[in-house]
Amino acid sequence: MSQAFDYAALRKELLSLAQPSYQQFASSLLPGVKNVMGVRLPSLRKIAKRIAKQDFISYLQNPSHQSFEETMLHGLVLGYIKTDLPTRFSYLKAFVPTIDNWSVCDSVCITLKAVREDFNQTLLFLAPYLASANEYEVRFALVMLLYHFLNEEFYPQALKAFCQVSHPGYYAQMAAAWGIASVYTLWPKETYSYVASHMPPMEIAKKAVQKIHDSLQISPQNKRLADRWLPNQ
Repeated sequence: MSQAFDYAALRKELLSLAQPSYQQFASSLLPGVKNVMGVRLPSLRKIAKRIAKQDFISYLQNPSHQSFEETMLHGLVLGYIKTDLPTRFSYLKAFVPTIDNWSVCDSVCITLKAVREDFNQTLLFLAPYLASANEYEVRFALVMLLYHFLNEEFYPQALKAFCQVSHPGYYAQMAAAWGIASVYTLWPKETYSYVASHMPPMEIAKKAVQKIHDSLQISPQNKRLADRWLPNQ
């Protein structure tokens, strides 16, 4: 039987790694997030990998969310543990509602490479979050699609999800726009045709076109083509 996890020692370790100057910088990027300690992401990843290799089951009994870093750490551990996909999903169901900022969302999503073991199971898992009323649950599902589903077989399903987003939240809409622009970078002809006939809400379309124009990977010709999604262009 595993010993109880020492959460107090973990918090002490995090406090020892906190940098006041970085805390100010990180806080400036996270409006509304008040509990930033100032620990850099590489340090959090190192700790998460250690926990994942040791006794992650005891850690996941009651992980702390007193700070931005502790929430981030919880999500990173779920990306690094060695377990089957249904078990990982059960842990994620408890974690996803705790996401309250884009940084935790996106850093955790990119770490969850294990979901590529079964794309169809993962799509089923993500479906309820795409329809959620919670802005960051929607963003979680969209960023998961963006990071893990942009391949020949599944990008059409990801693009469909990006275009169907109706949540009014800024961070959900930006994720949808980011997704559309990313698919357009890889499959411009197919993406142009799909978006033209399945238009997302205009705010998302405008944000997607802006991201396309900001990209260094998209040709001027394809940038002008994307402008046609917008009225009076």
